[in-house]
Amino acid sequence: MFTIKRAVLGLLIASGMASASQAAVVGPITTTTPISATTTDFTGNLVFAKFNSSLGTLTSVTLQIGSDISTKLTVTNLGTTASSGNARTEVTVTVVDPANSANFNLVNDILTPKFSYNLAAGATVTSGTINANGATVTNVFTDAMTLVDFTGSGTISLGVSTFTATLLANSGGNTSSTQNTTATATGQVTYTYNVAVVPEPTTIVLLGLGGMMLMIPALRRRSS
Repeated sequence: MFTIKRAVLGLLIASGMASASQAAVVGPITTTTPISATTTDFTGNLVFAKFNSSLGTLTSVTLQIGSDISTKLTVTNLGTTASSGNARTEVTVTVVDPANSANFNLVNDILTPKFSYNLAAGATVTSGTINANGATVTNVFTDAMTLVDFTGSGTISLGVSTFTATLLANSGGNTSSTQNTTATATGQVTYTYNVAVVPEPTTIVLLGLGGMMLMIPALRRRSS
């Protein structure tokens, strides 16, 4: 009888494990409002569909932001001697959530290739178009505030902004630089969640049979 009870208990435990929650994924979901090439600096919004809570319990939000930049650099030697060096453009794309939560921090820092120059005193040179494409940054958020923000019906709008700078390194002369830059911004979100697994009919039957087998000894004792 002890062996039968142990077998039944094992059956019940296995059946219970079969009904535990499982991880599932929705996405990646692309923003509905990608920002096309726009002169920097700019502000805008990336809108994403929220996680449908009827699917289960959201456990993490994976957000990927991508940008392409295109720039032209102009370098002028204001000195009385020759100057040589290189210049490049840096664009920082920052994404924030609606509540501007301290836990939500996603920054994509993009650098163009270097533009090299050699300038006589008083001379100016302008680069051709310089591109930096496909720069992406990804972060996974699991804090409660972010999970709440991304859960529900409708959409969530994330603020996006750019900050542009010119980096100049030179030897000799006295150079200054300017840039004319455009940038894009897009994004994808992936939701990971736990979903409760509904027991299959066979599992329910096994649970019922197991319970009945455990009750048989008690019924026999009563009848005796």
